[in-house]
Amino acid sequence: MSVDQPMSEANICHFQQGINLAQVAREGYEFCVVKASKGPS
Repeated sequence: MSVDQPMSEANICHFQQGINLAQVAREGYEFCVVKASKGPS
């Protein structure tokens, strides 16, 4: 990661089932944001 090459990220939601994270990585994404909860804690 550098200023010249910003990081790529994928955002995944509960309704996006069957995500192949190995394929996502091969496509150049460097990290993934996953929402793990909903509502008050």
